[in-house]
Amino acid sequence: MVICVEIDAKTKEDLDKLVLQGGFQSYSEAIAVALKNQLLLQRQVGESKSVVIGAEQDGDRISKAPTTGPRRLKSEADGRSLPLEVPSLFALSTTPNLGLIPSPIPDRDENNSISVTVDRWIFGQFNRLLPAKANCRGLAALYEGSNGVPLSKAVAQIALEAGKLGDYLRAVDERYGLGRDDALATAFPVSGGDGDKARLRYGNQFVGSLNTQGELSGLLIDLKLINYEPGKDAKISLTAPGLDFARMPSPILDSKGASQKAKFNPEEVEFFLNHIRSHVRVEHAAYQTIITALSAGADTPERLDDAIAQYVPSRPEKPFTKAFLSTQRSGAIARMCELGLVQRIRDGIRVRYVPTERGRMYITES
Repeated sequence: MVICVEIDAKTKEDLDKLVLQGGFQSYSEAIAVALKNQLLLQRQVGESKSVVIGAEQDGDRISKAPTTGPRRLKSEADGRSLPLEVPSLFALSTTPNLGLIPSPIPDRDENNSISVTVDRWIFGQFNRLLPAKANCRGLAALYEGSNGVPLSKAVAQIALEAGKLGDYLRAVDERYGLGRDDALATAFPVSGGDGDKARLRYGNQFVGSLNTQGELSGLLIDLKLINYEPGKDAKISLTAPGLDFARMPSPILDSKGASQKAKFNPEEVEFFLNHIRSHVRVEHAAYQTIITALSAGADTPERLDDAIAQYVPSRPEKPFTKAFLSTQRSGAIARMCELGLVQRIRDGIRVRYVPTERGRMYITES
């Protein structure tokens, strides 16, 4: 049965929080449980004029989500405890190897007659690629048959488990003293506490979000690792590159207490760069533009912003701001550093960007 209701923005925000906090698989499940609980509360108030949460009456009990905490592992180095393992949703053993039919690669941004200006680059706030790896794994694990996953379920479940993964990665960062440039946990939310907004933002940005026109946005669709079926009950599903990426072993997700700085192994990097060259024109153009500018001496944030400013289109009615330009540059640099195309060299508060040998080869091979 389908029942449509109209809610305001604040109620929608509260519903998002309820799904994330309770670990419900969808909005429908959260609403169904809330209605059942409300009916039970009204019945108990009517009969006894009071309510004891958790008390049984006529075989009913207030429904609540399970609250099992992660097992923890003692650190021999400093005596502190670490979550024992990466959440199972992101484990290679959970990723199905059979029965998944890849979706077609979306054809967005394939018009070669249109120049790739900075505003068409992948949004700068999508500043890490490790979430894409984790979310492809999570999406594969949530598949219903071979038809993909409802977007609401994927966002809720992956964001919830990403908070636990964020806890684990932060513990690893702290244990091994990984600084901000090498930190594994950057972009991941935290579990529990005041992390609701962070988990919701993670779900919308790194899994996917529909706008009022029914268009999907987010890192996974921008990288063409997923496609979707539009509509009221939108489903997202992995493309062939997304499925292959999910199935590849990971030095972070498939090892306990990983201490290495590289977030991807060489096979993952080569696979991903080939995918970018072949299918993600806007990201490929960003890499080319930045490496070319760095090779010409624009090796600081300020110089690089000046160099790529020529690729910002004129928009007299509402000009693009310097802050937007810096965000686009910063996000692209961060993604390129994860792939080993660019290296940051810090001197106090100053930073220089240097293209690596792999970065120079990327331009040459392109």
